[in-house]
Amino acid sequence: MRVLVVSPFLAERSALDELLRDEGYEVSSWATREEGLAMVKTNRPDVIIADAQVAGVDGSALLRQLASLGPPPHTILLCPRSNHGLAPPGVVCLTKPIDLAQLFDHLACLTLSRVKVA
Repeated sequence: MRVLVVSPFLAERSALDELLRDEGYEVSSWATREEGLAMVKTNRPDVIIADAQVAGVDGSALLRQLASLGPPPHTILLCPRSNHGLAPPGVVCLTKPIDLAQLFDHLACLTLSRVKVA
């Protein structure tokens, strides 16, 4: 499964990149919204994990930009505070600090749903 990590925070990007690769995911990571969107255009990921405040753009704006590129990939937003219930359908909000078990549970569900569809 291809995962795109977009976060302006080097420590967050690096940690997620390493953890996801160790679990067998194909990962690319970028610091800015523009870099992430360019990657979506050229190499469509299965999942985007993005900081909700990436490069000064709130999660809603990022989601609108993704939707303008076609059907958006599954998206997990990393939120500084609880935003549960505020995310559109199909978007998961995980509150920081990230609960890694919860993150991997969401990714496992997406992996299982891909296997059933294929």
